[in-house]
Amino acid sequence: MIPQSFIFLCFIALLIYSIAKKKSEVSVFVIALWCVVAFFGLLYINASIFYEGRQPLAIGPYVYLFACFLIYVIPLMEFKVESIVPFRETRLMTGFFILCGLISILPFAENFIHTIHSAGDPSAFAEFYDRSKTDNSFNMSAHLSSPGKIFNSITIYFQHISPFLLLYYLTFKRTNLFVCCGLLLFMANPVVFMFAGGARGIPVIIGLCFIAYYLLLRKQIPQERKKVIKLIFLAGVAFVAIIVFYITLSRFADTEFSISEWIYRYLGESMPDFNGDAFHTRAHTNGTNCFPFFQHLIDPSMSDQRNFQHLYHTTGVRMFVYYTFIGDIYIDFGAVFCVVFLLILAAAMKTGMYLSKGNYTLPVIIIMALYLRMGIVGYMFMFTKLQPIYAAFTLILAPMLNIFNAFEGEGSEE
Repeated sequence: MIPQSFIFLCFIALLIYSIAKKKSEVSVFVIALWCVVAFFGLLYINASIFYEGRQPLAIGPYVYLFACFLIYVIPLMEFKVESIVPFRETRLMTGFFILCGLISILPFAENFIHTIHSAGDPSAFAEFYDRSKTDNSFNMSAHLSSPGKIFNSITIYFQHISPFLLLYYLTFKRTNLFVCCGLLLFMANPVVFMFAGGARGIPVIIGLCFIAYYLLLRKQIPQERKKVIKLIFLAGVAFVAIIVFYITLSRFADTEFSISEWIYRYLGESMPDFNGDAFHTRAHTNGTNCFPFFQHLIDPSMSDQRNFQHLYHTTGVRMFVYYTFIGDIYIDFGAVFCVVFLLILAAAMKTGMYLSKGNYTLPVIIIMALYLRMGIVGYMFMFTKLQPIYAAFTLILAPMLNIFNAFEGEGSEE
């Protein structure tokens, strides 16, 4: 109880400091999220569902966790959203947004119909989820048509950046309702697709990223649109919350633990799991935990997927639970190199901000959005663990979007 109270108070103190010193809103949001997670950790360790790891909870691992988080969050605290260079309203960029919307119509419709059909049988969500995790032959896209599968894959590849693209378009002085709706479907399709498979993680992540990206671009969005954005977002949150609760009931209603305990675990397990298990791993995985895809690029003989059994035998701790992104990096590289890794990332972000000379261009903003995502998803895990190709794709996409943004042709705003 004392160690978990300690880490909770550390994040509360950091949140108060950030607000008092008027640090960036995006950093305040990430810190507040980790405060909530630390609070649910308190509820989790006092519930019967609590799993006590290799070692009892202690203050030492939490001192390390908080120090690593400070390294990560400093660039966010110093980021000035006022320095974002206004985006151009180019014809090429608008055409790209229209294409994104058109691509999303068919898979969204097919996924939505499948989700509504599955909702008639509460056990269907649980069955789909279990099969996706245990049956290698199970195809989550089986309900999609051939073109629907192709277009669905495209929207999923864009899932790291699709909330950003919608808000990016809303910074334009002139917008079109149909383009806005198309980009909304483009963002929502991965959510509905994961719902159809009984999963809840992606909907939660996309919702949290939408809030963070809104705070990132808020000063660029015309004032009259902000109220509409907030109302639509709140309606979306209410709808998603109902579906998430329904899926949670279907998956856990028949277990020995209550629904509230499962919620405590889902929101609060990462820090206690880091403290009791990840911090005491018996060996490190040298990148196969967080970066299997990138290792595969270097050495094709290595698998591009995480092997849970191999990771467990190496580390001696469970590898299907949350350890925070800091815990995942720690499992890969150990205490010293985890700090070095975070210092390099933070230094790279600060260097990029410095070289921008107070004028943050589109590539800088997209990279900052990815860095933000690391902290948001990071209350659970390091986001490169699951389909890291999406993050690599976003980095490749950044310079292309910058070309679209800079393209001066007919219809561009000077």
